[in-house]
Amino acid sequence: MSKLPNIIGLTFNRLTVLEYVKKVGVKHQYRCLCSCGNECMAYSVYLKTGKKKSCGCLYLESRPFANRKHGFSKKCSEYSIWEKIKGRCNSQSNNAYGNYGGRGIFMCDRWLNSFEDFYLDMGKKPTKKHSIDRIDNDGPYSKENCRWATQTVQARNRRTNNIIDVNGIQKCVAEWAEIYNIPPHTVYRRIYSGWPKDERCLLKYSKNRYGLSDLLKDEKNKIVN
Repeated sequence: MSKLPNIIGLTFNRLTVLEYVKKVGVKHQYRCLCSCGNECMAYSVYLKTGKKKSCGCLYLESRPFANRKHGFSKKCSEYSIWEKIKGRCNSQSNNAYGNYGGRGIFMCDRWLNSFEDFYLDMGKKPTKKHSIDRIDNDGPYSKENCRWATQTVQARNRRTNNIIDVNGIQKCVAEWAEIYNIPPHTVYRRIYSGWPKDERCLLKYSKNRYGLSDLLKDEKNKIVN
């Protein structure tokens, strides 16, 4: 019969033993208070050997950064993104340098010198589909100009997009087409035909026996004239 350990009141790592609960096989179970404020059950043998160090909070805190360097993992997705940004902004041998560092895009000093600060400002990626996106495509990689965004959002933010101005509000074709419920290819066709990039490109029309509606004909005449 195993002897009941006298450990009530003692602290093991993050756990302080509050009271004895019961015996399970040859193990003695205790109720413990974790330094984070949560309570949990733990076997005395695990407390003494260090196998049980917390209520589970220690594992959750360290999980994203296993095999860490300066507290962060080279294997985590955020670290990989940070390294790639540095490469395309600072290394002339990087294949993407011409579109980034080569045209004046840079990483702010705070991020350049510390992945920890990059992670502190940006946080963890919301999902696997998110990656870093600059709000202003001519601006730097910095807290004020960056966000986590999906490929769909990023595609709409490319500097090569056709931007349409409607009453001073500028959006890409895909966004306006979605708002106006018009096929994007219709808008592109009008732009490539020489139509001004404004609300006239977004007009909906219906076919009749004479072809296009009078409204669209009037608008097209205004453009031509």
